[in-house]
Amino acid sequence: MQAVRLVRSVAVVVLSSVLAAALLAAPSIAAPAPVVLGQVGSASTTEGATGWGGCKCTVAQMQSPTGSPYTIPYDGVIVSSGTYVGTTVEAGDTVQVQTVHKTGATTGTVVSEGTPHGLLSLPTGAVSRFLDRLPAHAGDVLAARFHDSPLISSTAYFFKSTSAADETEFSEPAVAPGGSLAGNPTVAQRRVNLEAVLEPDEDQDGYGDDSQDLCPGSPIATTACSGSLFGSDLQGERSAKPLSCSCMYVQTSLGGASTAASSPGVIVRWRVLNGGSGAYRIHVLTDNPGGSGGAFRAFHVLGTSDTVNVTAPINPVFSQIASFPTRLPIPVGGYVGLTVPGGSVPSVQSSPGGQATYARGEAPFPGVTGVVGETHNGMIMYDADIEPDVDGDGYGDVTQDSCPSSASVHEGPCPTVVPPGGGAGAGGAQAPTASTPPDRRPLPIIRSLEVRPRRFRAKPLGGVPASGDWGAKVTLSLSTPATVTLAIETKHGHHFQVVTRLTKKAAAGRTSVGFNGQYHHGGKLVDLSPGAYRLTARATAGGGTGPVKHTTFTVLPSA
Repeated sequence: MQAVRLVRSVAVVVLSSVLAAALLAAPSIAAPAPVVLGQVGSASTTEGATGWGGCKCTVAQMQSPTGSPYTIPYDGVIVSSGTYVGTTVEAGDTVQVQTVHKTGATTGTVVSEGTPHGLLSLPTGAVSRFLDRLPAHAGDVLAARFHDSPLISSTAYFFKSTSAADETEFSEPAVAPGGSLAGNPTVAQRRVNLEAVLEPDEDQDGYGDDSQDLCPGSPIATTACSGSLFGSDLQGERSAKPLSCSCMYVQTSLGGASTAASSPGVIVRWRVLNGGSGAYRIHVLTDNPGGSGGAFRAFHVLGTSDTVNVTAPINPVFSQIASFPTRLPIPVGGYVGLTVPGGSVPSVQSSPGGQATYARGEAPFPGVTGVVGETHNGMIMYDADIEPDVDGDGYGDVTQDSCPSSASVHEGPCPTVVPPGGGAGAGGAQAPTASTPPDRRPLPIIRSLEVRPRRFRAKPLGGVPASGDWGAKVTLSLSTPATVTLAIETKHGHHFQVVTRLTKKAAAGRTSVGFNGQYHHGGKLVDLSPGAYRLTARATAGGGTGPVKHTTFTVLPSA
């Protein structure tokens, strides 16, 4: 097997004084569940004397009762929002989610905001919902930037409630992130005409873990967790669903390009967005030109996954990605088809220009090797991760095959290599040596990588803190002995920048090392600044480097 080689050398910072004794990992804490915040108005609460439009302003819910909370309960991501649209809408009318950090009873700072959503083309006198993606922090409150006409029947920025505990503060003109509210007196018994869905973001990649993140637990948010991605990244606005059926969907093109696999591999996981409850399966298909014609496209069925069950969210305002592991070989030119239960269909994106096409037809029955589907424009919101399979053993080389250079070994270490001349005697074996060609040496695989606890404080310089939440333990598992390089990185825009690196020679199996949150910089020992970090691990042995592994952690402010 062709070894992956390092293309350039890197300077390594040895952190001898940085490594502390390994700490016991803190018990994992379950991520919080998605929640609905805020409330939308209605015809009875927003029109006439009870509601107010005509605002080019920011309006924030400074106080709210527990029954309809506008206060953000945990750090996460607002993934969608909604508002009641008035019966009169003019060009330029918009609504935009914001969050505000309160600095007083009537003052605060706008922390974040989403995308402006136009109201002109939406149904009037009804609630409309929008996809969003903006950070939200525990203790801050929901707010919105409205831009609407002054007519009494326009979209209200707040509406009257029955609770004296409700208080809103508005500032005109609207306030951008970083700006302060004007500090006007609050208006009692009023609620902002806004509803929002908050999801956790445990890996801190800026995507909601339940409906936006393809790979929760990793900073890789919108691409394959490993290997390459077949199909959609599941992002963006959704359009009206096609008629429901108990059938199969096959995404055949995206962005005007075929989705057919460009190299052989193994499907190791697949996902579906907003699937209705019921039984689902995926299939590996190849074109059958002899059965195709006109608007119809025929396929050969090569393989089918196990049947799995999807459970739709109880609350329809929630969106959800369901993900399933599998092991399904796919050849060059292969497609991934999705079978859905009767009466259900996943989310869809329209494609009026024909840049995305799918075939929809009958679902394969056991023993059936051919199916036909009618071609439509659009994007079905499902996808699959395809890993390479260099040794052709039907196991994905990154996450399923411990020895991707041997077709006979899938778990445990690679077999030893007998050098020319049979130095170990008949039936004997020896480990690879310096004379073994690099392309015959197994690549080292990092099977697991974690930081526990994932949120910790850096050890204060010059002393040991009284509290026990400082420092962490980095644990990884190797397929073979290797030299591991660990890079601590921070995100700048769309790129990651290395803060520091350390190297460690490690044996096969599990290895742990303590980390106290400090590193050498300019000859001095300094703390990592509070914030989110990515840990990138690379294992090198015999001149070859195995697949990169990522995880994340957070350094908390000093107590």
